[in-house]
Amino acid sequence: MVSCLKPGGKLILFCPDEKEYRKYCDQTGHPYNEFHRQPDFSIVFVKNIFRCIGNVRIIHEVGLIDVYSWELVCEKIDSSLTICGLFYDASYS
Repeated sequence: MVSCLKPGGKLILFCPDEKEYRKYCDQTGHPYNEFHRQPDFSIVFVKNIFRCIGNVRIIHEVGLIDVYSWELVCEKIDSSLTICGLFYDASYS
């Protein structure tokens, strides 16, 4: 996802939290989307992936917007500004 962005590029995600979505389907009888592949897909799951990638800064996040969806906006940063996968802001040193 992030590899297609240049430094400073933004990625906006609006996705379902898999566990909340399943709960919603069970409670309402809404048909479940069988194409969901990751049983633990959530904002935390995606943030952990970005933490491993290491050149991503989270700009905005909302855990649950509606019944089961979340949103996340991140920015690709220059990889020379990361130390051990964490964003390094030289203005704080």
